[in-house]
Amino acid sequence: MFSPADDSIFHQLTRPDSASGAAVDNTGFILKGEANRRTSPETINYSGRDPIPGIVSFNITSNLWQNDTMPQDIENLSAPEGLLASVDAFGTDGLLVTTGLALNADNPPPFNNITIYDPSDKSWHAQTATGQIPAARSLACTVSAKGDNGTYEIFLYGGTGKIGFNGNISLTQYIDFTALDEVYVLSLPAFAWFKADYPAQHPRIRHTCHSFGRQMLSIGGQDPTNEYNYTFTPDPFSQGLGIFDLTDLRWSDRYNADAEPYETPAVVKA
Repeated sequence: MFSPADDSIFHQLTRPDSASGAAVDNTGFILKGEANRRTSPETINYSGRDPIPGIVSFNITSNLWQNDTMPQDIENLSAPEGLLASVDAFGTDGLLVTTGLALNADNPPPFNNITIYDPSDKSWHAQTATGQIPAARSLACTVSAKGDNGTYEIFLYGGTGKIGFNGNISLTQYIDFTALDEVYVLSLPAFAWFKADYPAQHPRIRHTCHSFGRQMLSIGGQDPTNEYNYTFTPDPFSQGLGIFDLTDLRWSDRYNADAEPYETPAVVKA
């Protein structure tokens, strides 16, 4: 049976819903989230959604939990099912990169405001991104890869939005969800966004993504255009598995075990 090294911190933690997670080296991190009637027996009578403060970490080597605070201007922001990515190529112990933080969880901003957390000294930093900024969304997935010449790329796929979200999602885009069947690339340290050019065919939410070399594997999820009837909607991905080439920025119908190593996409290098 698992036994945390510090029971006092572990038992003070609130089980989160809609939190964002990532791992750097041997430590996993959970950013914010909320407590509601579904998160634990203690909150079953909650009628609202209470934001959970701080960033929680667990070190798998020491079995230590930590619950660290953050600057008040960041603490006031919500991050419902937002982007949190690990960047192990920069910093002493790697970095965490998050975006989509907002004062109003029901109206998040486009992804031009980037927040960076350095676990080595627990410091927070802000950066403004440029380029083809993704419109506001939640329930997307992310993977990251070390690129050429000292760059690092973070990939964002899918998600859902609504009219009223900032980021210029038009009514037409909302109806057919072409704005949300997209892959975007955030290149560091330039903090520039690039959009993959491919025909929108399979919008997806509540999926997970995992990278293997130059290939991203999308697992499961739902079609947001038919969310309340998704159980009966055939999945366009065979067995619910989608393969995306992170270098060529295109979908494939099969996994290539002999694929060449990852290289920064040409559109990012241009």
